[in-house]
Amino acid sequence: MSNATWAVILIPLLAVMTGVGSFGVKKPSTVVLLHNGVWAGALFLIGTDLVRYKESSTEAWLTLSLGLVFFNLGSLLSRLSDQGLSTWSANGETKICALLSRRALFWAVAMYGGAFCYYLLMIQQRYGLTTLLTDPESIRAYSAVSYLQSIPLPVRILLYLGPVLFVVFGFREALDKPFPMVVRLFAMALLATSMLALLQRTNLFMGILWLVAMLITRESSILGGVRDRTIPELKAGAPPSRMSRTAVTVSIVFLVLSSLLAFQVVAGFLNKNGQQALSAGTVSTELQSSGLTSPFIYYTGGTIAFLQLTDSQNASWPPPFRPDAMAIGDYNPQTWGAATLSPVLKALPVVRPWNPIAPFIDTGVLTNVYTWLEPFYRDFRIPGVVVAMLLMGWIATRLHDRRFQSPRMFWLQGAVLSSVFLAPFVTKVVDTLFITELIFIVLLTRNSRPKSRSFARTARQSLR
Repeated sequence: MSNATWAVILIPLLAVMTGVGSFGVKKPSTVVLLHNGVWAGALFLIGTDLVRYKESSTEAWLTLSLGLVFFNLGSLLSRLSDQGLSTWSANGETKICALLSRRALFWAVAMYGGAFCYYLLMIQQRYGLTTLLTDPESIRAYSAVSYLQSIPLPVRILLYLGPVLFVVFGFREALDKPFPMVVRLFAMALLATSMLALLQRTNLFMGILWLVAMLITRESSILGGVRDRTIPELKAGAPPSRMSRTAVTVSIVFLVLSSLLAFQVVAGFLNKNGQQALSAGTVSTELQSSGLTSPFIYYTGGTIAFLQLTDSQNASWPPPFRPDAMAIGDYNPQTWGAATLSPVLKALPVVRPWNPIAPFIDTGVLTNVYTWLEPFYRDFRIPGVVVAMLLMGWIATRLHDRRFQSPRMFWLQGAVLSSVFLAPFVTKVVDTLFITELIFIVLLTRNSRPKSRSFARTARQSLR
């Protein structure tokens, strides 16, 4: 069957599973709504045939379908087993607590600033700072030791503070004494500029998506959530602050549009505007004229790449890295844990980890992202997809439903939920950046204590 036919089948299936997700509970989970929404969007765009992707076998599409179904099943099982737990405290108050004090923020900014200065010094020594502005593509070009790998690991880890600090300034309740909005916006702009100067989009996108997740889960009524639970203000007949909900929604839309703009800006600097796809002759005239070929392929190409991967019979490992060429091919060896545990195994010299920068595969265009199902499929095939998605659905939903129990739970669920946005594109749950961010949260919330704020007061203070 064609890609469009499978899209017509799976999009209604996602809609049905969203409805089934409310079985035994009052409303579908926000986690399910976001997960099914991003997948439905990718499938819809694939079905438009604006890029003439290669077709895949029924077995490949069923493997993808199992991943979608078992994520929803894991979410439903989590909610059914946790019905007695309210996300609200007994007196109807939420618990959104500061992640940092101003003093701790100062030290975090100082460490990140020091790491960024070290990065600029390295760029100056190897390429010259002028090259960073005039020819960044040459810095990103293949070489025996990449520009980021030449930075010591402790410094690279400190650069991972960028997304955390971006969320801290963007989310008002992150600080015990919030700064005025002008100061916060200025700090966010500086952080975004520094992360773009790394010539990668990942750090900034993770920060933006994390902030979006925090805003969504902070105002739980935006996506339905638990709005109809027993809350004193609602019992008294006062609806949740409409202005607050509107402000949060506008902020989310602004962040999404900003991320798209940043995506295009970096793509332009690095000459990644979908030229390979355009030269392949598989891009429709309408998409070419829109100027959105690159983000379209990033959003949809991973799904087709995963389908092509599951159809591959090539059990050989990719060739060793060559500084003058990309690895291209449908390499599909069973890796038995080397893909999922890649961040850990890289530190063990006697173990052969799977390179997280996967080989490119021909989907009609070249891409090397395979959805967040990839590492689990590479390691354990269909059983890996089923078990991993069951656990992901259960964990993401459980963290979200318990998010007001403690500051740590609230911030962890935001980080995990942010990875769901990238599900059709790439996995972040086994990524070094993502794992480091989770460690930062655990360390930062080690001595925190929850401070209750009423729903109405929290809503009124949103994004002042």
